[in-house]
Amino acid sequence: MAYFIEIQNFGWNTMTVTAGLIMFFTIVQAYGIICQSKKIWQSRSGESLSATLFFLGCFYFIGFLFYGLSKHSLAMTFNSLLAIPYIPIVIGLIKFKPLTRLEKISLPLTIAIVPLMIMIEEKDVLLLILSLISLVILITQPLEMIKTGKRGAVNIKFILIYLATSIFWLIYSLVISNLVLIMFNLGALVIYALITHLYYKPQKI
Repeated sequence: MAYFIEIQNFGWNTMTVTAGLIMFFTIVQAYGIICQSKKIWQSRSGESLSATLFFLGCFYFIGFLFYGLSKHSLAMTFNSLLAIPYIPIVIGLIKFKPLTRLEKISLPLTIAIVPLMIMIEEKDVLLLILSLISLVILITQPLEMIKTGKRGAVNIKFILIYLATSIFWLIYSLVISNLVLIMFNLGALVIYALITHLYYKPQKI
């Protein structure tokens, strides 16, 4: 366990507190992901959901495992376990949502994240590219809601949990001075706030 920077710097300090909060919120995030998964499977629908966003989420977190280990970060490594509850969402969207051509293409492309993160030595550069792509794809979720005028199968617990988690990840990123994660979480915070706003807007009938 001494491999991880949080253990090496363990004590009553900002790193320990924020890392602990991130691990706590990882468990909360898992709950939100499970809620989203249940909504897809119970309604047998992926309406108003961006399949590409969830494909990316699943394989990003698998790749994030190798990034977290390379950075000796317990918080990042623990957070990567969120890939597990994403799997039934991916399966549900493939099964129930009529995928667009772009969404079909995005599935193998997002799967490719995992071997790339394992093989590439410059993991910070790859994470920067993935973070920028993630923000672009994350924008597809509010755009999907604007296009349909409905909240559809969007689960607000999932969105609010990710909104709150982005705040703590932003703080942790500032503490460890990781510019890539700072930019990503700042952008994600704004987009999740927009999705929340759209969720509570009056819907089309």
